[in-house]
Amino acid sequence: MIPAREARILTINGGSSSIKFSVFEVAEPLLRLIKGDIDGIGHAQGTLTVHGSKGSDDLSRSMVLADHASTVRALMAWLREHLPPGE
Repeated sequence: MIPAREARILTINGGSSSIKFSVFEVAEPLLRLIKGDIDGIGHAQGTLTVHGSKGSDDLSRSMVLADHASTVRALMAWLREHLPPGE
């Protein structure tokens, strides 16, 4: 089990052509580390937009998002690359 000071919560809200997400650090109160959205699922071109706790963490990237399943896989891969190992 991850110690409370290192625990994270991922929230995901899926719509017909978009996914919104946030990652929180478990603290009192909860601390949002990042929030973002992925728009354009099922269209020729989509966009991943992320807003971090620091402005330098913000990004916007074009992506091909064929369907929700491949979009969630891409989101999870992005999170694994950008969150510290084991979180």
